[in-house]
Amino acid sequence: HSFPTRRSSDLRAEPAALPAEVTKLLRMFDSSQFEFSSCFGSLEEALASGPGFLDLFSGSRGVAKELVKQAQTWVLTFDLSHSPSENLPSPPLQGQILRLIGCGAFRAMGAGPVCASFSTAVTPPGRNREYPEGVPWASELQQEKNRIGNLLLRFVLQAVEACCEAEMIFWVENPHPSWLDRKS
Repeated sequence: HSFPTRRSSDLRAEPAALPAEVTKLLRMFDSSQFEFSSCFGSLEEALASGPGFLDLFSGSRGVAKELVKQAQTWVLTFDLSHSPSENLPSPPLQGQILRLIGCGAFRAMGAGPVCASFSTAVTPPGRNREYPEGVPWASELQQEKNRIGNLLLRFVLQAVEACCEAEMIFWVENPHPSWLDRKS
């Protein structure tokens, strides 16, 4: 299928209804992954209202819960701590998310990637200027954290590129001195 690409960077604009094909793709995710405003009687009603928001690495879903309190909207959340099906290093899952961004399913995206390997507080350091993807002498555990961190960073960068192409608002959270900014 070829889905239309929605181009709107104004969150105040009245959202258009989502095409049925996009709503069908969203329904493939477990309903527990969604937060939606109390103004909606059901998830179906929320999805019928138009594009929502995407919250990657949602943790305790603080951002998603605040969004639905402040706006009549819905949020699709992803965090491995909620379910193995929300494992963002999964290429098929990444493909689904990128497809939904391109289809205009979301008005904005937020991402707060895990910084277990990007923190400059890691001792001994798992990354440095010479080896921003990970020092070769790191412990096996740190090498695995670096590998996962690198996979997640590549995905976040792809999601940001997709947001830019769709003229969609986005934010990426990470501590200022982290290696995330130095690597990217």
